[in-house]
Amino acid sequence: MRVCKPTEVTVTLKWGEGVDESLVIPQTLDADTGLWWSEMQFPEWNLRYGYAPPSDLLPGNVLLSAVEDSGAIPMLVVAQGVSLADLEAQKALLRTALGKWTGTITVLADPGDPNDSDTVIGGPWTTLPTVPQWSDGPNPLKLEHLFAEAIFSIPVQPLGV
Repeated sequence: MRVCKPTEVTVTLKWGEGVDESLVIPQTLDADTGLWWSEMQFPEWNLRYGYAPPSDLLPGNVLLSAVEDSGAIPMLVVAQGVSLADLEAQKALLRTALGKWTGTITVLADPGDPNDSDTVIGGPWTTLPTVPQWSDGPNPLKLEHLFAEAIFSIPVQPLGV
């Protein structure tokens, strides 16, 4: 089993059919997209319960089923630009990726060897859309260095759904 350093972990958001429609978010600044993630958790799953209709003959609820239901992946992603317009473009790129109605999210660990392929350490999970909330209000440090933080939770379905 290969142990991966945290800096080797990337998140791949994919939607549509082609690889061209993927957004890769590494843990360190990506010069091409200006995005990186700084905090992430794997999803915790909820249970969905099915009960029999209420009965005058039986007290309480009669459980008929309990199935794994959707969860959420909380993330904090940072966008940085070389200009204010570039920063806005990075933010729009992330918003577009997260706002797609269908897609998948996969967490990959780069083994560091160019001959090895990436190792999947989470997912793929089918995603539901979400919208990032940006923390780039009137903060002089963020404006000076042209970065903004997005916090969001990506709703996901359990594996195999």
